Parts: sequence; structure tokens; C-alpha cells
Amino acid sequence: MNVGLCGYVHSSIAHMLIYARLLNVVASGSPDVIRFLTIMAICNTVIPVQSKSGAIMYKAQSQDEDALVQAAAQFHMVFFNKSGNILEIKFNASTLRYEVLETLEFTSDRKRMSIVVKDCQNGNIILLSKGADEAILPYASAGQQTRTFIEAVEQYAQLSVRTLCLAWRILEEDEYQEWSSMFKEASSTVVDREVVKLIGLLTCVLFLLLFEAA
Repeated sequence: MNVGLCGYVHSSIAHMLIYARLLNVVASGSPDVIRFLTIMAICNTVIPVQSKSGAIMYKAQSQDEDALVQAAAQFHMVFFNKSGNILEIKFNASTLRYEVLETLEFTSDRKRMSIVVKDCQNGNIILLSKGADEAILPYASAGQQTRTFIEAVEQYAQLSVRTLCLAWRILEEDEYQEWSSMFKEASSTVVDREVVKLIGLLTCVLFLLLFEAA
């Protein structure tokens, strides 16, 4: 076996072992893992399309969004239907439904995207966010091991690897309704500065999850 082929085989085995370990983590049912995969699957503008054969294809605005949704599906969090504002995901044997209340799309200034959804299973209103480390880490809730995240991001940066941070938080009904009213008013006046301020207000405290490298 030549050196190149040997290296490829070793790399393939390593990836298979990592994949197997990740599947075990997903099977554990950890709430953080489920939230992580949920953000990967639905914090986007992707539209799932089911073919006659039953295969699900995704219409995505970018290759990154498509890759994230496909990766979530590899770990059994399959985004399979979007009907109006209702998103449906299959996770193992369960179907999860979310109602999209707000979509705060990615911009080059904010460097993050967020959606506000209502969990149809329990009625909770949840903010889901993903973005660059500098757009997510400063909003981390106090008490989290933020330093650990920062050190990991710096290590990946030294390897010229991009990182995508994922985060979430539950919003109280009154908090969301007040914010939504102000956001709609600011959006209708086309004052970008006020819109940006309100988006920042909503994401003032986030609970960090793991992050991805690419």
C-alpha cells in the first residue's frame, strides 16, 4: 500500500470513528444536542421539497445552509416539511413542529442569523441563533464557560478553519410581544439603526451550544 492510499484509509477510519461517537451522543438524547441539531435544521431560509420517490431535496440560498441542513439530517434531525410558517422535523421516531414568528436574516453587519419560533409541543417561544464567533460569544449568558469557547475558536483560527457558533434562549410571552411590536414599528419606518438596536436587544443573553468548524 502506498503512502497516499495508507493516509486516505487512516483518515477514513478516523472519520468513521468520529461519526460513530457523534451518533452515540445524539442517541443519548441530551437536550443541548437536540437544540444544536434543531438550530442546524431550521435556523435558515431553506425549503424542503419531497420528490415522487420520497427523497427530500433542499432549496437553499447558499451552499452553507444546504450543508448544515444535510448534516443535521445525517444525525437523524430531518427537516422534511415547510407549510406556511409551520416547520416540521423528524427526529428519530418523533415529529417536531415549530411555528416561525420572526426571521432575522443574516447581514454582513450583524454576521448572524436568528429566528424566533413557537415550539408547538409545549408552547415555548424560543430564539435560535447562529453566526460568527464575534457575533455570538459577546452575548453569552453569564456563568457559561465562554473562555473555553474562545480558546477553541482561536485554535481553529490558527488552522485557518472557520467556526460557526450556535445559541438559543427562551423568551417570555410578554417579552416577545413587546419586542415584536417595537420591531414591526421600527421595520415599517425603514430606520435601519433602530432595527439593528432591537435585534441586539433580543439577543442580549444567549445560551451557547457547541460550535461547528468548516
